[in-house]
Amino acid sequence: MDQTLVRYKTVKSLDDITNLVATLDTGDIIVTSTDKCTSFNGFVIQTFCHDMWTHSGMVVTFPETGIKYLWESVNQSGTKVKQIDPITLTSGTSSGVRLISLESFLKDGFTFLKRQQNARGSKLGVLYLNRSNTAVSDFTAKILQFAQTPSLHNTPYPPTYQPLIESWWDGWPSLFTLCGCYTTFEVEEMNLQGHHSQQHDEKSHATLFCSQLVVATLAHTGWFSTKIPCYEWTVSDISLPANLNKNLRAPLSYNSSVTVYIFSA
Repeated sequence: MDQTLVRYKTVKSLDDITNLVATLDTGDIIVTSTDKCTSFNGFVIQTFCHDMWTHSGMVVTFPETGIKYLWESVNQSGTKVKQIDPITLTSGTSSGVRLISLESFLKDGFTFLKRQQNARGSKLGVLYLNRSNTAVSDFTAKILQFAQTPSLHNTPYPPTYQPLIESWWDGWPSLFTLCGCYTTFEVEEMNLQGHHSQQHDEKSHATLFCSQLVVATLAHTGWFSTKIPCYEWTVSDISLPANLNKNLRAPLSYNSSVTVYIFSA
């Protein structure tokens, strides 16, 4: 990530998290990082995408209740934790596509870090939506509509890392990504030239990984248009506002700076 586009803040308490959540609303995008050495999922994503971010999601606020959720797809197939889905009102394991209370998600993570006395490598990046124009209301309404589509809920996360690695692979030049020379988008997505064997129906969404869900949500609004399929977008790709803004119709945009909250437990 271009360090000139980052602002840093520190989260030291549960009150700090409450204050952070208060700044977020529908359409804001969050990216998170985990310790590369302690999470295999984080290791794969950070290694192949050459980025510190390992997960992404979008903030969704229910206007009737004011409750803020994180709209995400997670790879937690082995978890025994269950929650009530606010859309389907059924109880299910927290794996695949889900809406989860944003404040609970952040506070639970912070409490875990504090209990382990280890905040190493734990960061939360926020791409704030520029809300200074009238187009935002239509944009966010369509995001909310997509997040409330019952058929999307519990859509499974891909069972293997193959789709993630394929989304990174843009032919042999992709190997330079591992060396830090350039990212997926900087080689202009060579997959568009026929280097990608996977065929994907953009509307079927049989499986969804986290960045794919974010881009599919953006595309649903009709305000976001890209020739690059949603499965080709990695967390690294969406962590830079410039990558999103060049595909958003004016006057919509994300703030050019990413705010990074460092969890200090």
